[in-house]
Amino acid sequence: MKTQLKSVSDRVFSLDDLKPGEEAIIAGYRDDIADELRLLEMGLIIGSVVRLVKFAPFGDPIQIRVRGTDLSLRRALAKSILTRPTHLNRYERRN
Repeated sequence: MKTQLKSVSDRVFSLDDLKPGEEAIIAGYRDDIADELRLLEMGLIIGSVVRLVKFAPFGDPIQIRVRGTDLSLRRALAKSILTRPTHLNRYERRN
């Protein structure tokens, strides 16, 4: 039986779904990810706030900012990182 989401903050999406300038909180990783240890070493820890800075000209890689550090990730890897909206994004999207 499916459970319904209680609020916008319960919504989970991939890091790849963010638009430049948006922030999200890392909620986890997809089960099929092979680079989880590497992501943890780079500071992409569950509960961290991550901001999408920009996409490269052809959309891959993407530039993100986490814990004050800018990183570049392949878009395929970003699809494996699950995030949830921050409080700020929820209010920005209403306007």
